[in-house]
Amino acid sequence: MSRAERAQTGSNRSWLFGGVALATLAVAPSAVADVQVVREEWKQPGSLVLSDYFGGDMPHGEIVARSARQVGFRGDIVHRQVAENSDVRWNNRIDSYLDQRQFTPDEMRAFLDRYATTCVTGGFDTARADLEAVIAQGMHHSAFNLSRGCGVSQIVDSLYQRVQPALNGNPGDAAAVRSVRSLRKIAPALDSDADAVLSNQPGARLHFQNALIARVDGALKSSPAVAQAEQSYTAAVRQLESRHVSVVVAAANSGEILTHMASDNGGTLPTISEGFWHNRLGIPEATVVGAAARSGDGTLQPTRYSNPDPLVRIFADGDAFVDPDRPDVIVSYGTSFSTPRVGGVMAETHRRHPDWSSDQVEQFLAGQLSETLSGSGRPVLDSARANSYMNASK
Repeated sequence: MSRAERAQTGSNRSWLFGGVALATLAVAPSAVADVQVVREEWKQPGSLVLSDYFGGDMPHGEIVARSARQVGFRGDIVHRQVAENSDVRWNNRIDSYLDQRQFTPDEMRAFLDRYATTCVTGGFDTARADLEAVIAQGMHHSAFNLSRGCGVSQIVDSLYQRVQPALNGNPGDAAAVRSVRSLRKIAPALDSDADAVLSNQPGARLHFQNALIARVDGALKSSPAVAQAEQSYTAAVRQLESRHVSVVVAAANSGEILTHMASDNGGTLPTISEGFWHNRLGIPEATVVGAAARSGDGTLQPTRYSNPDPLVRIFADGDAFVDPDRPDVIVSYGTSFSTPRVGGVMAETHRRHPDWSSDQVEQFLAGQLSETLSGSGRPVLDSARANSYMNASK
């Protein structure tokens, strides 16, 4: 399906702000000290721009940059620190708000709606600002990487993590005690009985889970602010794509949320609506990237954490081996790190083939540099083939 066809079938989509879930182990700061970064000026074509989070010992954006290098990308990497805005600041304080405030059911419903919508609008707006900045700088024939974003599944996952310790944790544990407080505030807003949920009365947990999913889904679908933010973001993506710049977006890492919920309620999967798995930054004009790995029988399968979004166009390795002193140690994993591997190859391909559209670049990766995902036939970037291509005579 072309970008134009995907745009026609994907016009009613929304999204949530927040970094794609990251599992990170401790790594020395020196492990990323030699990442080549160009911050304001960069050579074009063939650059890779990262709109991400930087700073600290092992920031998310640095691991993203190293993941692009691991697939053989040698072009300029441009760091763009995600800016805060009022929606992002409010959203980042959810734990203190939830822990310290008292809520009526109506107030909690409004709180949950605001959490969902400000995550979305904050994320759309920060991504759009970075897109517009590189447009103004004349970006062309390159790639723009968004290893962040979210949608209904990620918002639900985030909220559910705040009550899950109450369901299966040690009752005396501090996290479980705090989680019980949160559950007692959230449950009445979802027409659920907190005590029934805690004691796992038949159907109580499934009702709570279904109501939570429906609340988040409804908040995003009914919000004019979300629709407007998505429209502005889409316009910026289209403008950049018209300059032969591929926008690559991580599929997200909440692929196991329904399994976790079913485990807590006796085995029944909650009900979801269409678009539940979709990272809403991954509009049809973008290239959405999932994570895949080789299973024990040698076949390539999506990882358990990778969102099963139908809009995923290509998969890649999501393991980040970013410490040169420990090349066999996985420091992090996620679709955050499969995405820049695809983005780096797309940037280099735009440089070598300036007349190719992003659709044609996708087709080249799928046809020449990929293996096949078992059972679906969808492409999985072959890291060895990609490295050979990137290091071949240009």
